[in-house]
Amino acid sequence: MLVATRNTDAMVVAAAPEDGASWAFVDRGLMLGGVLHLGLTAEDHTVTENAEPVFPIVEGRTTFDPDTGAWGWQDTDAPQIRQSLTDRVNAEKTRRLTAGFDYAGHRIPLTAEGRTDVSGATVRALRTLDDPTGTPWPNGFRWIDADNGALPLETPADMLAFGMAMEAAYRDLVLKARAAKDSLETMPVPDLATFDPEGGW
Repeated sequence: MLVATRNTDAMVVAAAPEDGASWAFVDRGLMLGGVLHLGLTAEDHTVTENAEPVFPIVEGRTTFDPDTGAWGWQDTDAPQIRQSLTDRVNAEKTRRLTAGFDYAGHRIPLTAEGRTDVSGATVRALRTLDDPTGTPWPNGFRWIDADNGALPLETPADMLAFGMAMEAAYRDLVLKARAAKDSLETMPVPDLATFDPEGGW
């Protein structure tokens, strides 16, 4: 495994193989905007047209396997990489909760405040179903969506269905985020380079 080192002219990926012979691969195109790119090979030292950024080159951390052409990180840096990816998963979860879910043609935020409000209205609906006379359901009840539109919830049953849909959407996001973070904990280091915290939701 070759570990990235730096000189004054370019990024050098170098190591001493087991036979003791020195091997070095230098390419000025290796550092493109501070980002490592796929498509670099030990043979031609070029970036292919379909090269895609993966992660920053960090001296002493970025690795290159000349036998497989695989880029990666040293295992000693795995905890920092995993934490960075975990933080991105959490950020994506927060973004999606704020964006909300679709219900009956309306976009409903899944924020903590919104879920609390729906929970309160759901309790009211349950009380109405238990005692329609003592706790009547408001006439023309509406729920305001993310675009300031009105979602009609004319009956307690409508409210309960809405509340259950919100709970299911929230649980789905939380479980997907949890699964992504669990997978990061045991993911092989080379696979971290292609893990997409913003995808797979």
